[in-house]
Amino acid sequence: MSRARIVNGRLAAGADNEQAMTQAWHQIVDTLRRLPSAAAGRTGNDDDRKAAILEKETLDLALERLEYLIELRKGGNAQTTTETLTPRVSPAPGDGLMTPPSGGGLKRKRRPSAGVSASPAPAPVAPQSTESVLSSIPSPLAGGRAGTPLSSREPKQRRIDIADQLPLRAGRRIAAKSKTEEEWILAMVRKTIGGDKTRYEVQDADDGTKWVTSLRSIIPLPDREAPPGSSSHPSNLEDFPRGSSVLALYPDTTSFYQATVVSAPLPGTGMGLGVRGGNGRADPGAKAGVYRLSFVDDGDNVPEVDRDLVVLLPKDK
Repeated sequence: MSRARIVNGRLAAGADNEQAMTQAWHQIVDTLRRLPSAAAGRTGNDDDRKAAILEKETLDLALERLEYLIELRKGGNAQTTTETLTPRVSPAPGDGLMTPPSGGGLKRKRRPSAGVSASPAPAPVAPQSTESVLSSIPSPLAGGRAGTPLSSREPKQRRIDIADQLPLRAGRRIAAKSKTEEEWILAMVRKTIGGDKTRYEVQDADDGTKWVTSLRSIIPLPDREAPPGSSSHPSNLEDFPRGSSVLALYPDTTSFYQATVVSAPLPGTGMGLGVRGGNGRADPGAKAGVYRLSFVDDGDNVPEVDRDLVVLLPKDK
């Protein structure tokens, strides 16, 4: 299949757009074919849990690609670059991990934290062949019809908000959903997978473990190395006001937990846009460059967390 023609960063209309949709559809089918088949003789809850998690990740990836395909069909001029159509691997950073935010020697600290850990692993699914799954999904290409259940789904708001940041650069610090313990941890992006803007190899800041995940399991942190006009640059971000529910790195750990903002950084020392409607007024007890937070299940403690390690609490987790 020849490469689709690009005009000013967008797909050319007509046949080229149809070609892009065809390629996207084949990518979806290839993704679904990777779904593991349930072994008839499989026993043991741990095996069932791991298989269910893998199936969920594969389905999440297929759904993201379907959303992209639907955008193409709706607009016929969806923003797409050659990175989407042509496999490309971003250069990986060095083997060393990122510098820990509060000095060396960080260890993962495990604490119960309601509402922050990812949803429990799905229950094991009944055995079903991949072919039957594929045959139950109508192709959105020729003969497709508007009004199907999938056509009413909008892309995840997080992906829309960071569209100008994709693909995430190698070395970018992120909060990532842990593959094994289903919680948010400090990690960094190592590379894209096959030029797909929605799939990345990421690396745990605590033990160096690497795994492949999708944007659904990534929250990019503010990026001080980004171009000044990027939505990820601190100059274009707001501070979270007092009382906001956030996800923040617990001090001296590499794990993120739910917290409530007690005070935002002193005006002029946080993000570039400050607190919306704050009129330059400081919260009681505010300090320069840090949030004062009340973490879930942490009693009356009000620790300080660096401004770059606090993000909005995901509503879909």
